[in-house]
Amino acid sequence: MPRGLPHGLRRDQTAGLPAMAPHRIVAQMSEWVTRAGRFLTRFSAWRGRRLTRHRATARSITAKTTPVRAVIETLELERARWFLWVPVAFGTGIGIYFSLTHEPRGWLLIGLLALTIAARIVWRRGTFAPVATGLAFWMIAGLVAASARTHLIAAPVLREPITARMAAGFVEAIEPRLPGGARITMRLRAVQGLADAARPERVRFVWAGRHDLRVGDGVSVRLSLQPPPIPVRPGGYDFARRAWFQQIGAVGFAVAPPVRTTRLPVRPALLDETGWIGGLRADIAARIEQHVPGETGAVINALIVGKRGKVPEATLEHLRRSGLSHMLAISGLHMAMIAGALFWLLRGALAAVPAFALNLRIKKTAALCALLGGIAYLAISGASVATQRAAIMIGLMLVAILLDRPAISLRNVALAALIILLIAPENLLEIGFQMSFAAVVGLVAFYEWWTARREVRADQDVRAPPLLPAWLQMPMRAGQGLIVGTLVSTFVAGLAVAPFGAFHFHRVAQLSLIANLLAMPVFTVVVMPMALVTLLTLPFGLEGYALGIMAWGIEQVVAVAAMVSAHPSSVRATSLMAPAAFVAMVFGGLWLCLWRRAWRFAGLIPIALGFAAAGLQTAPDVLVGRNGTLVAVRNADGSLDVSPGRGGTFEIERWLEADGSLEIPEAKHRGRSFTCDETGCAVRVRGRLLAMPRTPANVAEDCRRADIIVMAFDQALPCPSAQIVIDRAAIATRGVHTLFISTDGMIAQETVAAARGVRPWSR
Repeated sequence: MPRGLPHGLRRDQTAGLPAMAPHRIVAQMSEWVTRAGRFLTRFSAWRGRRLTRHRATARSITAKTTPVRAVIETLELERARWFLWVPVAFGTGIGIYFSLTHEPRGWLLIGLLALTIAARIVWRRGTFAPVATGLAFWMIAGLVAASARTHLIAAPVLREPITARMAAGFVEAIEPRLPGGARITMRLRAVQGLADAARPERVRFVWAGRHDLRVGDGVSVRLSLQPPPIPVRPGGYDFARRAWFQQIGAVGFAVAPPVRTTRLPVRPALLDETGWIGGLRADIAARIEQHVPGETGAVINALIVGKRGKVPEATLEHLRRSGLSHMLAISGLHMAMIAGALFWLLRGALAAVPAFALNLRIKKTAALCALLGGIAYLAISGASVATQRAAIMIGLMLVAILLDRPAISLRNVALAALIILLIAPENLLEIGFQMSFAAVVGLVAFYEWWTARREVRADQDVRAPPLLPAWLQMPMRAGQGLIVGTLVSTFVAGLAVAPFGAFHFHRVAQLSLIANLLAMPVFTVVVMPMALVTLLTLPFGLEGYALGIMAWGIEQVVAVAAMVSAHPSSVRATSLMAPAAFVAMVFGGLWLCLWRRAWRFAGLIPIALGFAAAGLQTAPDVLVGRNGTLVAVRNADGSLDVSPGRGGTFEIERWLEADGSLEIPEAKHRGRSFTCDETGCAVRVRGRLLAMPRTPANVAEDCRRADIIVMAFDQALPCPSAQIVIDRAAIATRGVHTLFISTDGMIAQETVAAARGVRPWSR
């Protein structure tokens, strides 16, 4: 074959075609990519032949007991799936690191890593040895990676609140809010009265008024700041830990309008590029609001540019209760629809032109263009963590097409998870990471099983003669496939993410299957394709037509969400889930999905055990808030009653969620169990008296009769008769307290400080 011609073409076949050097360049690049794919295929085959040589050795050294031999032989047959457990082991090491109450020693981690490497080199014969040493290595590697990331990303954190101080820096992110204003993330360059060594790298503040700021602007503003907030209960969501890895050292609000300034030194790297992208996103959002104002336009902006701040809270709550909130989180679903639609659109368009079809490898060309389109959508949508995860997964699938590898496989999902965790190990703790990968793993594993089952039965399948004419069969099959695919995918994905929703949000959307069945066809066929058309037509000013159709689709989806969420049984509240039960369910689900042979169904055992133990977490009898004036006690009927007064709505909401209650704090009757007068309040909890003195003068009397004393001021005199005394100093140093009263009257307490431990983000 002459050099320079595409594979499969002779020179006489291209004589009548015009010279198209760019096309030939792309064709040559496609040829190189194909050769790389063939090399990888040959390498994999050679690797497989080499690894199978160990099978005889494995059997010779296997223990003589039949169960052990059966397990090792099955493990050998599952050799192709071993890699799928690498990110699981790596993530386990990360999880162990974040569950520690003290920072591990660096020399200990390096020693453990060296030990696992040595074991890997020495103990490598057979089947069990490489699996055990490999999992141990990756687990310790996860520990080391998380520890290294924690110390490499370290930045100062504000220690004490400051009020009305001038600060200057560069705007890095702007998130619109309702009814007005924005939440702004700023890279600090100076803070009045704060030394450079104590100055946080970034702050996040709220400005409630109008502004004309853009990403990349230098800003001078007067701020009131405080350290990142700590959890509202032991074991609760820790925003301070998340802020540590984002280098956000303080949060607060602006007391005066931000003012642009050009006198700031040392402009951060890449700020001009991010500023250009931020300006582009703002312009797109403004264009969308011109065509589609109000709630519908806000939802469209959330889907295209990732700005959710203007979506009304009522709409968000409808989407949460109906199980449709995943539609607003730009993740794998949106990225797959945008990149997938672009791939099929370009492939069809190129195939329709003979010159392109003969000179290009159109499938790979379309995959390359879809990859670039996915990257562009990543930038326009704001590049949130969830979107970055989705972009990596879709990018791997498109690269697999370029290399002639299977595009959708658990191996690609595992590789994407490993890359994400290597770049930022803290992503393991993100709810979006857990739920998105749980859904993807469940779906891919299910369709792998279903495809294999269908292939086995293909030869035995006897089809009846068609009852419909040929011109009706294709539309009927397409509609049937859409309905069945939506139903099955929603059921499988919902089942996979249910434990995560119950563990983190303490609620389960029971009617999500119905809501997704009604809304997903419109979302898939109308909303997201029109989003792609909108992005393609924006440069030409023709986006109005696509936005009109997209707005209609959004209205239908929101109407479905409102209808489903209005049903009394749309949401079921769940109480605190025991962490061990959650881990058991996750491990069982992974065992069920990652293996292929019959022993995979052993994963149902830990799932069942986790489900049975989910409700065994002991609920606290008393919760003491962060200011000492808010106390919640458990009544005889098991419900929580909150001390009289105002404020503390956020804490009460979180307490009620963890307690498995859907009550609204404002509607909850407060103080029905408390007896109050001018000296303070008192309440009996499981036979013990809790007193809340109002002033230091009332403490002496309460000390003589109360078992538990909670005061919003410092303790001046000792209280020997009380079992538990919680004053302002205790709350300031240890955070929220929870008390557990046993049947014999003993009182145990847990604090946020004890649950968080001594870590860099908790000092």
